[in-house]
Amino acid sequence: MRVYPSWDKPTNKTAIQTQLWQLDYFFKISHVSTIPIDKILALYAQ
Repeated sequence: MRVYPSWDKPTNKTAIQTQLWQLDYFFKISHVSTIPIDKILALYAQ
């Protein structure tokens, strides 16, 4: 399994396509008060 977070810069077409759908599953957390709880709960409720 390969994971491509937003800070990764893949160069081949398959990796770029994989990164595009994976980006919705990464969350930038700079402070505990900025955690996107609603978005995280929505992902796990599926």
